[in-house]
Amino acid sequence: MSVQHSPPRLAGASSRPVRKQNRLLPKLRLALFVLFMVAIYVDVSLRISSSFVLPNTFVLLVLMPILALMYYRRIYKYEAAFLGKIFLVLLLSVLLSSGLNFIDQKLLSLVQMMTAITGGVLLLKLLNDLQRRWIARVLLALSVVLVAGTFLEVSGILGAVSDSFREVVFEQSILYESDERDLGLTGFTRPKFFTAEPSYLAIGFFAFINSWLILAYSRKGLFVACLGTLVMFGLTGSPVLVLSLAVFLMIVLYNEPGLTSLVLICALTCIVGLGLVYAQPEVFTNFLERVSGSYENLSSSSTTSSENRRLVFPYITLVDVIREAPLFGVGVGGKEVIELYSNLPVDSSTAQGNNVLASFFVSFGLVGSFLFIKFTFDYWRRAKVGRIALLVVFIFALSQTMGGPETIKFWGYVFLFVGVVKKSSVPDERTPKPTGNKRVPGYKLLRRGKRW
Repeated sequence: MSVQHSPPRLAGASSRPVRKQNRLLPKLRLALFVLFMVAIYVDVSLRISSSFVLPNTFVLLVLMPILALMYYRRIYKYEAAFLGKIFLVLLLSVLLSSGLNFIDQKLLSLVQMMTAITGGVLLLKLLNDLQRRWIARVLLALSVVLVAGTFLEVSGILGAVSDSFREVVFEQSILYESDERDLGLTGFTRPKFFTAEPSYLAIGFFAFINSWLILAYSRKGLFVACLGTLVMFGLTGSPVLVLSLAVFLMIVLYNEPGLTSLVLICALTCIVGLGLVYAQPEVFTNFLERVSGSYENLSSSSTTSSENRRLVFPYITLVDVIREAPLFGVGVGGKEVIELYSNLPVDSSTAQGNNVLASFFVSFGLVGSFLFIKFTFDYWRRAKVGRIALLVVFIFALSQTMGGPETIKFWGYVFLFVGVVKKSSVPDERTPKPTGNKRVPGYKLLRRGKRW
C-alpha cells in the first residue's frame, strides 16, 4: 500500500497571516482611539422623537459595538462586578428616592449612565492595549489642531465653515446663541470650532493637553502646555482654561518632588497667572463682579448667568436636597423632583445648573454617593491605577466645567484621565522587531484579573 505524502509547506507560510494581523491590529486600535476622542469632543446626537434623543450617536452605534466585539472575551470579573455594583446604586437611587411618578425619566437616565460608563470601561481597555508614546502623540496632535483651528476661526478663515457644520449637525435648541453675552464677557464672539458651544472647545483642549502632559511630562513639555493654554485663553476667553493651571501644578508635584518643585510651582503660578490676566484682563474683572453679585441678585434677570448655573445654583440646590433627602437624593434623572426641595426662584433645570459634582450628590444623596465612590475606587485598585490623588484632581476640575453626569462626553473624558494616569506610572512598551530569520512573537498584552 502506497503512502501519499502531503506537499512540503513553505517555511513561514502559516505565520504570514498572523504577522499581518499583528501589524494591523495596533493601527486599528489607534484609529479607534482617535475616532473616540473626536466623537466625544464634537458630541453629535440624533433626535429619534420629540422626547427621545440618542446621545453621542457615533460612539453609541459604531465605536462601542466594535470595542465590545474586540473585548467581549477579555471582560474580567472585577470589571463586570464594577458595572453590576454601579447598576445597583443607580437602581437604588431610582427606587428609594421621591418622585416615582417620574420613574420613566429616571430609568432612561439610568440606561444612559450605564451605557456611558460601559463605554468608558471599553475605552480604558483600549488604552491599556495602546503604547504610551502613541497615545501621547495623538493627544498632542489633537491639542495642536484645536489651537490652530481656533485661531483660524477667530481670524475669520474657518468661521463660516464651523458655523455651517454646527447648523447642520446640531439641533437649533442646543446651539449657542449668546454673542451679545460674549461681547460683554470677552469683548468678542467666542469661537466654537465644530462644537455646539464655546465651553466644549475649552473643555476638549483642557482634557487633551493635560492628558498629554501627564504622559509626556518634561519641563519643556510643561512650558509648551502653559504656552498653549495661554494662547487658547487669549483666543477663547474661557475660564475653563484657568483650571488647567491647577492641574498643571498637581502634575508638577508628582513629577518634581523636593524644594525645587516648590520654587518651580510658585514661578509657574506667577508667570502663567500674570500671562492670563495680561491676555484677557476684562475677563477676570467681569467674572469676579458677576460672581460677587450672584448671591445678591437671585430674583433678578441675572439669575440665568453662566456663573449662577455653574458655581452658585448647583451648590445651593445641593444643600437644599441633602437637607430634605440625605440618603439617595432625588435619584438619577430626577431633575423634576428638585422642585420639591429647592428654595431658588427658578425652574428645576436652572436650579440643577451645569456642575457634575453637585449634580452627582443631588442625584445620589450621601449614601448613594458613598457607595458609588467606594465601588469606583475598588475598581481603580483592581485595575492597578496609581496616582489616585492626581486622578481625583483631574475629575474634580472637569466636573466644574460641565453638566450631565450621565453623558458619554463626561465619562469619556473621565476614563481618558484614568487611562493616561495609569499609563503614566508604567514605562512605554515597544513592540519587538524581528531580527534575521528568527520569529519574534508579538508582544503579549498585559492581563490582570481573572477572565469572565
